[in-house]
Amino acid sequence: EFLGVPEFKIRWYWVMVSVADERKLAEIADELRDRFVALPRPVLMLVDITLLRLGCLLSGVVEVKGTR
Repeated sequence: EFLGVPEFKIRWYWVMVSVADERKLAEIADELRDRFVALPRPVLMLVDITLLRLGCLLSGVVEVKGTR
């Protein structure tokens, strides 16, 4: 199972959400791929959301709202 220990999941979550640029995010995603080969969908979604957050910050977007 990918990142089976909850504390490990939380650690990686905080690492990813604290990223300040796309290059660092790519390095983190590569490190996870090196460790676990195929990343599960939730991790890929977290990478995508982090990219969106970084893009918003660089573009001056201060809030994004959406519905499910």
